[in-house]
Amino acid sequence: MKFVSNFRKVVGMIVIIISIIFGMTTVGIAEPDDLFATAIMYLMIGLFPFFLGFYVMNGKYKLKEALPMFRIYTGVTIFIPLVLQLADYLTNGKNERLSTPSDIYLDILGGSEWIFYLHYIPAFFAFITFLGLYMFGRKNLPNYAPYLFIISLILTIGLTFFTKDDYRAIREEGLFSSIQGKDEKVAWTEIEKVYLSGFVSRDGYSKTATASFKWEYIFHLKNGGQIVYGPFGYSEYHLTVSHAIKNKIMEERLAMSSDFITEKEWGYIEVDMDYESGDPNDFYSLFQYNPETEDYYDIPYE
Repeated sequence: MKFVSNFRKVVGMIVIIISIIFGMTTVGIAEPDDLFATAIMYLMIGLFPFFLGFYVMNGKYKLKEALPMFRIYTGVTIFIPLVLQLADYLTNGKNERLSTPSDIYLDILGGSEWIFYLHYIPAFFAFITFLGLYMFGRKNLPNYAPYLFIISLILTIGLTFFTKDDYRAIREEGLFSSIQGKDEKVAWTEIEKVYLSGFVSRDGYSKTATASFKWEYIFHLKNGGQIVYGPFGYSEYHLTVSHAIKNKIMEERLAMSSDFITEKEWGYIEVDMDYESGDPNDFYSLFQYNPETEDYYDIPYE
C-alpha cells in the first residue's frame, strides 16, 4: 500500500511538473491576436494536467485543497512568462523606435549601462512582492510588502521612462548619441583617428565570474575628445558589426591602429574560438593578424 501511495505521488508530481512546463510555454509563445486559442490551450495542457496530477497525488478528498496551489501554479505559469514577454517587447520596441536605415551599429543602452542594470533591482522587488501578494495573500506576508511593491514599481517605471530615448549609434553620417535628453552628433570629418583596443574583461561581478577577451573602438576627435564604442566580444554578431564599423572607418579614410594581442590574451581568444560562434578568420582580419606567419599587417589606403 505504501508503495502504491509513493508511486502515485511520483507520477502526480511528474504530471504537475509537465503541466508547469506546458503552461509557461503556452503563455510565453502567446500572440495578442490568438488570446482565445492560447486560453484554450492553457486550460487543456496546463490547468487540466495540473489538477489531474494533484488528484493522482492526493486523491479526490483533498482536491479542494488545490486552490492555494492553483494560485501558485497560475502565478508561476502566467506572470513569469508575461514579465519576460514585456521585457522583450520593451527592448524590441525601443530598438525599432530608435533605429534608422543608416545604422551601422546601435546601442540602445546609450552608454548608461549602470542605469540599465539598475532597473533590475526595483523591477526584481516589484515582481517578487507582486507574485507573493498574488500567490500567498497579503495576510501571509510582512506588512510592508504592499508598500515595497508600490515603491519598487514606481522606481522601475521612472527609470524606464528616464532612459527611454537613450542610445548611441554609428551611422553612415557619423557618430550619434542621446543621453538623458542631451543629443550629440559627430561627423566623420571631426574624427582624427581610430584605435581598436583589446583587453581581457571579467564577465560578471561574482567571485566565480569568468573572463574573456573584449575589444572597443576608440574614436579620437580633432578637438581632443574621445568617444568609445563597445565592448564587443567574440561572437558572430559582434564580429560582423565590428567589421562593418571598420569598413566604414576605411571608407572615410581615417587613420586606424590596433593593439598587438599578448600571449595571455590569445589564451582567452582560443577558448572563445573553440566554444563560441564566429569565424576565426573574421577575428584575425579584424585585428589584421596572419595566423600562419604570426605577424600583423597594414592595409594602406590607395
